[in-house]
Amino acid sequence: MKKYTAHASALLLLVLGLFSWSCDQEVGDELPLSFQQFSIYSDEMYTSEGGVFEKLILSPLVNDSIKTEVTIKYSQPARGQLTSDCYGEKKMCYVYEKGYIGDDSLTYTVCSDKICKTEKILLHIEERLDPSRCITKLGKDSLETTMNTPKEIKPFANDILFCADGSSYGPIVVQPQHGTLRFYDYGGTSYKSVTFIYTPNRNYVGDDSFTYRANIGSNRYEDMQVKVKVKAN
Repeated sequence: MKKYTAHASALLLLVLGLFSWSCDQEVGDELPLSFQQFSIYSDEMYTSEGGVFEKLILSPLVNDSIKTEVTIKYSQPARGQLTSDCYGEKKMCYVYEKGYIGDDSLTYTVCSDKICKTEKILLHIEERLDPSRCITKLGKDSLETTMNTPKEIKPFANDILFCADGSSYGPIVVQPQHGTLRFYDYGGTSYKSVTFIYTPNRNYVGDDSFTYRANIGSNRYEDMQVKVKVKAN
């Protein structure tokens, strides 16, 4: 009986010792570097000079993969300026130079405790179309990627949807047969900024496609097919 009690007591002390040691190790420990790893990607946004959105809300993290707390800093653009007066939101906005038509760019830097990464934001300021005219044009699109590799495409970037009676881009009406689609939007920018990400099915190589529908005004619709080619690595 005494041996059993002594053995149980020793085992209890060992368990308590391990527990207290593990707790002591957690106090003051830094987040492992592997937990702070993240990926960021370049961004591309569209707007029109004198259009609805005089300020573009910068949301570059919408297409990034970040699972840790980070800070973000921006460089100054060449043909515009940045402001924190952003429609009442606690975000950064880009204000384009009055009368300027063309491209502009800046960079953003994302930092965790140990890691910093920088990427580019490309901004397209296009000429505003005549609101008294109804202009609709859908441009052909194609996408090429390699096996098991997602690829982005902006299918509306070469489209013109400008009718006062309500033209707009529409839904995907035919989904791809050999892959999947998801999309992201920056919000507060032109419809041309909407970006789709095509991911081919695992190990698939070959042709694929998907189709979107646009409202071209007066409740008329037009479909456009996006052709996809998936190559071997």
